[in-house]
Amino acid sequence: MLSTVHQDEEKKVSDVLSSISDIKSVQLLRAISLLNADSDILMSELNLTPKGFYTRMNRLLKVGVIERRNARYYLTSFGKIVLHAQHTIDSALLSYWKLRALDSFVATNGLPVEEFNKLTETLIEDKELRSIIRQHKD
Repeated sequence: MLSTVHQDEEKKVSDVLSSISDIKSVQLLRAISLLNADSDILMSELNLTPKGFYTRMNRLLKVGVIERRNARYYLTSFGKIVLHAQHTIDSALLSYWKLRALDSFVATNGLPVEEFNKLTETLIEDKELRSIIRQHKD
């Protein structure tokens, strides 16, 4: 059975993922990272209604990925990590079919570690993705 502390951590992860689960929230987080702008600029840039904007901003504020200072929004240190995770997911999506090919090849051939690393190096250009794949090789 999961401990209460572990369940609380999972709830927080779920809350963070939920706060960036729609395209406008993803765009909003990226815009904040680039613009450090006020509400009017962000709403205009993303073509959001005030209700849509403030609903998303409240979720992002509540989970701690952004903060408001001097009428402008900024990423928190935690928010920078969340944005980095989004970039990693973007990179994985761009390499999706190569990742699938790697999985397929490994499943049918059962590669030794050295050959697996060589194949990963050949197929996957992104160094961070290669590192993640190597860390979690089954």
